[in-house]
Amino acid sequence: MHIATQKQHATVVEVDRELASGDRESLDSLEHLCCGLAEHGTRCILLDMKNVRSTPSVVMATLASLQRRVRSLGGEIALVHPTKAVRKAFRVTVLDDIIGLYENEEEALDAVLQRLDQVRAQLRTDLSSPKKLERLEAASKLARIGDSRGFTLLTGFLSDADPVVRLQGTLSLAGIGGAVVVEPLIRALSDEDYRVRMYAAEALGKLADLRAIEPLKAAVRFERNRNVIFKANQALEQLLGRQSLARA
Repeated sequence: MHIATQKQHATVVEVDRELASGDRESLDSLEHLCCGLAEHGTRCILLDMKNVRSTPSVVMATLASLQRRVRSLGGEIALVHPTKAVRKAFRVTVLDDIIGLYENEEEALDAVLQRLDQVRAQLRTDLSSPKKLERLEAASKLARIGDSRGFTLLTGFLSDADPVVRLQGTLSLAGIGGAVVVEPLIRALSDEDYRVRMYAAEALGKLADLRAIEPLKAAVRFERNRNVIFKANQALEQLLGRQSLARA
């Protein structure tokens, strides 16, 4: 079992010694915990490795994959209190270029926050790209890490003349999730492009926000595209089921 505790601006996860065996259950547990933390806004995840004496290849591969997933969610993983064996394994495989290793939490936190600041600065620069989709991707990543400027720009893409840009904007908002994206996605139900309407409906069902019930009912009533109708009905079933549970 992995134990997570909050410390300053980071969450410290004490990794159990079973990880060294490459036990699949232990690896899955660590992945689930870290991804869950990142999805709920944790930007700095420190893995306390003091109980881990070795890192077989399956563990190394899992950690590399986990770092990529957490970075895609706007966060960063670092290792603290690594043993000599763990340090050597990371150095030999050059995995220390992907995941930083530090002696203590303070050192790791400073390094991770500095890197995240650099990432944020680069994304702001990317907002000036001449290519719309590159600007949209930068805005999406900024919004994911809690940057209000990124979210404002991202919602603006829903009014773009290019339906592909509007579709990507809708998908990005759906990926970010949370109550803040519900209103923009409700507006997207009236988009001219059926793909935008379809993915907006699907996202609203998954978000489980009851504000979407009436707009989805209206979408079903006036929609002509059967794919959108299917997704809107599916979303309504999810939301109405949740509403019934709330009243019970």
